[in-house]
Amino acid sequence: MIEDFTRFKKDFSEASKLGKDIKLPKYDKLVFCGIGGSALPGDVVESLDLGIPVFTTRQKLPRIVDEKTLCFIVSYSGNTKETWNLYKHAKAKKCKIILITSGGKLGKQKEKKVVVPSGYLPREAFLWLLLPVLNILNIYYGKIMSVNMNKIKKMASVLKNRSPLVYASSEHLGFLAYRWETFFQENSKVIAQSGYFPELNHNEIESRFDSRVFEGLLLYEKKEKGIANFKKLVNIDFMDVQLKGKTFIDKIIYGMYFGFLLSFYLAKEMGVDYRRMDRIKKLKRMSR
Repeated sequence: MIEDFTRFKKDFSEASKLGKDIKLPKYDKLVFCGIGGSALPGDVVESLDLGIPVFTTRQKLPRIVDEKTLCFIVSYSGNTKETWNLYKHAKAKKCKIILITSGGKLGKQKEKKVVVPSGYLPREAFLWLLLPVLNILNIYYGKIMSVNMNKIKKMASVLKNRSPLVYASSEHLGFLAYRWETFFQENSKVIAQSGYFPELNHNEIESRFDSRVFEGLLLYEKKEKGIANFKKLVNIDFMDVQLKGKTFIDKIIYGMYFGFLLSFYLAKEMGVDYRRMDRIKKLKRMSR
């Protein structure tokens, strides 16, 4: 689905209409509850300066939550165990709640909600989960930028049989590098790792890099000083990806789409089905 840019633009157009009818209650803190791909809206909003405390949690509510806290409960399936438990805790704390889901148990609850289309993999549905949240919070974003498919396919061929090291040029892009890491893990079925500057210069730079094993990927808005020296000191090649867009949100959406496509085409190079999630499904059955 998502590898078709025409479809992606249509999804963007449709998702950008959702959530605009929801009236915000008064609140002084924001908490996003979600895990896996459903944690993305919280990661994005947390990276912005909204002038109030913003938290993203995957398992346990922060101690400071109360009746003045607005909790976004985000679960694409609506049945995620960890998120369902967070929802129950948020209700017990009398938080103000908004649900973002495609259905499941959460979709049956009475709180304010945005119901998004089903049929996507959760990691494919990031537009449907993110844009309604931005609309509800009145956070501006512009339009999506097209990606260079030929460049992505060439990068995927370079990454074949390598472990990607995804590095962000700054701390506030660190969550995007992590999203790329999870795309490679889930879609391409390869070991991947992520990090961000300048933290990398204080620890990971001392690691043993092997160009036969690793390939570096650098995500950036603009060139940052100090990264060039890191590249000189480690024994691997890098492919740079400049994030395009007028706003920070636009750049994040561009980066998400680019990273998903790269992992999708790497899956093709590796001869694996990006949709299959055999171990995750088996683990869920074992945990019942």
